[in-house]
Amino acid sequence: MKQSVRVLRDLPEIKLVGRRVGPLQVGQEAEFEPWEVTVLERHGFVEPIQKLTTAELRKFMLAEERAPGIEPLPSNFYTMLAQRAASIQISGQPDEVEEFRSAVGALAEIRTHKLLRAALSPANAENMSPEERFFVNRLAIALEDWGRWLSELLEKEVEN
Repeated sequence: MKQSVRVLRDLPEIKLVGRRVGPLQVGQEAEFEPWEVTVLERHGFVEPIQKLTTAELRKFMLAEERAPGIEPLPSNFYTMLAQRAASIQISGQPDEVEEFRSAVGALAEIRTHKLLRAALSPANAENMSPEERFFVNRLAIALEDWGRWLSELLEKEVEN
């Protein structure tokens, strides 16, 4: 999925890994692949329209705590998380890095409980990101395997 950005500096037409990008004017909005955003942001040409700050993560966390089901996340949420984490680390602010990681961990903990419930009952599978849907599918497979193993174990005990 593409990510929306705002152009910070005039961007002449350039070739970015075999793909032509630009020309774009300051203030224009455009959509790029997440890896393109990372490169262009690193060089000061663009900024994501929706940035994931620590405060925004806390808002997601509060909404998640209050809701009984899984709350929807912005598209490309986990990609934006990775980009923001890299951006903070590059800025060299260890306190901000730690605060961001803590907020991500807290949100992940809350969502993981809900995702586990979704793996046990597919009716709860709404509002998941593609990454979370993959995780839940893997969990469901592991839970089914464990259930079969347990059944086989109990059958063996009965036979003995």
